[in-house]
Amino acid sequence: YQIVDDAFTNAFRTTNNWLNSDKHEMSLANNFDWINRYYANEHGRAGYDDSSGVSEVYAHHADPLNAYYMGGTNNIFVFGDGDAMNFMPFGVMDIAAHEFQHGVTDFTTPLIYAYESGALNESFSDIFGALVEFYSQPDGRGAYPHSIPGHSDWLLGEDVMYGEEEAFRDLRNPPHFSH
Repeated sequence: YQIVDDAFTNAFRTTNNWLNSDKHEMSLANNFDWINRYYANEHGRAGYDDSSGVSEVYAHHADPLNAYYMGGTNNIFVFGDGDAMNFMPFGVMDIAAHEFQHGVTDFTTPLIYAYESGALNESFSDIFGALVEFYSQPDGRGAYPHSIPGHSDWLLGEDVMYGEEEAFRDLRNPPHFSH
């Protein structure tokens, strides 16, 4: 994987020896390492494209309240920094794995990202986001419906939230957040 700073102040990094470097970039690098290990060990898959394609990951995106996979000819993963009031940086494990799964879906299915097939695409990404979190982090299900930072659970996006909101989605109880 390659981590790219959207402001291009750090160009790109291909080493894990970053010392006192950017914590958002370091978190993304660590998370993409775990994500690739999960897909390789659990599914025999070599990257999102199953051809050992480099995951080009952009940190510090201009849209701070978003994370997304841009498919087509780009195949990049983009993560915002949050707003420091309601949201922390979006490069947390389950969101990073969610976006990675969008890449896997892009390379394995003809799903169009609209209507029912778009809903299936999002659902697959949510499920794999949680699965990778369970693979890579200590079990935090005992705290449900709350969460323990850095622990696995069925909540999606819980590690980016400040304040009263608990998560973006609850896979254990989907109606919890009106989904």
